Amino acid sequence: MPQTTYTVGRDPADNLYIQDLSISQLHTVATLHENGALLIADSQSSNGTFLERQGLDIRLDRKWVVATEIVKFGRFAIQVAELLSLVSATLTAPTPAAAPFSVRLLRCSCGAMKPRALTAWPAGARSYTLSATH
Repeated sequence: MPQTTYTVGRDPADNLYIQDLSISQLHTVATLHENGALLIADSQSSNGTFLERQGLDIRLDRKWVVATEIVKFGRFAIQVAELLSLVSATLTAPTPAAAPFSVRLLRCSCGAMKPRALTAWPAGARSYTLSATH
């Protein structure tokens, strides 16, 4: 797998689209390298990108992360393993050759941020859309 770069933010065009006001339009750029390593780089976001280590939130500008760590974009926290899982699922999905993946996250009525359930690719689609579940 070649190196691939994904955007995280509040813009529907971002690969990981998070509908939360603590997230900037372009919050973070994540680069998945061919060896499976993930590099997270904050894009000068308003509320920052943090790595949770030993109970502390460490602000990061650019950092290699491992699967067991938790990364925070604004108020949204996700374990790196889960983030990698979303990337892997979308890389193996039947998509048009040039289409990037896009994951949409919504705040559930319970307050948690949740991915939306996978829906079928419409003809000519260039993004990966998910629908709400609890």
